[in-house]
Amino acid sequence: MSYWENDLGTIVSGAIPRFCVWAPDVAMVEVVIETPGRPAESHAMLRGADGFHRTAVGGVADGDLYRYRLDGRGPFPDPASRY
Repeated sequence: MSYWENDLGTIVSGAIPRFCVWAPDVAMVEVVIETPGRPAESHAMLRGADGFHRTAVGGVADGDLYRYRLDGRGPFPDPASRY
């Protein structure tokens, strides 16, 4: 294990990417997947007691964009995006 391992943002390690955002003051977070030429899809994220919201979404491809919707507001860009 490395000294510091970042679990925020999008982690691709296999076929299904994982999304994680820290939003301790928000009750519900959705990840909104934007695929060119298709309507955006939103996926509810599970909120942990630690304030992190996580989910995994299949069918996401290179070139797809994602943003987060917080308690119905947004969507907003990922503050931990590596792009």
